Amino acid sequence: MPATPFANGLSRSLRGTVLAGTERVLCHALGGSSRIRASRRLADRAAKGRSSTRFGLRRRPPVLSMRTAIPAQLSKISVARHQLRDHLHGWKLDPVVDGAVTATSEVLANAVVHGCHTASDMVTMTACCSGSQLLITVEDSSHQRPRVRRAPCEAESGRGLELVGALADRWGVMPAQEGIGKRVWMVFDLHHQAERAAS
Repeated sequence: MPATPFANGLSRSLRGTVLAGTERVLCHALGGSSRIRASRRLADRAAKGRSSTRFGLRRRPPVLSMRTAIPAQLSKISVARHQLRDHLHGWKLDPVVDGAVTATSEVLANAVVHGCHTASDMVTMTACCSGSQLLITVEDSSHQRPRVRRAPCEAESGRGLELVGALADRWGVMPAQEGIGKRVWMVFDLHHQAERAAS
């Protein structure tokens, strides 16, 4: 199966950017490492000016990425939320903005409430876009995996991860980049999100 534009773009970004270590996230999101290795080989050829129709390569736009870290305080989530919204608008991803920001806010809140021990702990959020997909990750210091709960209809909370599953095209959990804690990742397919926004 050919590598996706998202994999092609992200593999180039792995060298010296805020996405260092994101390869493991992408493997989870795309379902294995073989496509990552293939996309890296093709990306290396493209970076060296060896692009050709024989390999099905085209010049790709640069990877768009951002990273921010906030103290584990609910009052600080709005800072990350506004930064994410501003970047997504700046990247011209208007159809995905509301869903991505809402889902990310829920994951950030879950990380602050359940994934941190003190208010001085840090929660890190990254976002990157290349080709046709947007990847957002939220990292905290807890190894405890978030669980989807079936909240009663009358409950005013407890539906955060259900909402994430409804808004993101795919999401999952993996070990943190530095091996301490965990990272929740979400993938938004831009074409599907645009269709959803237009319906």
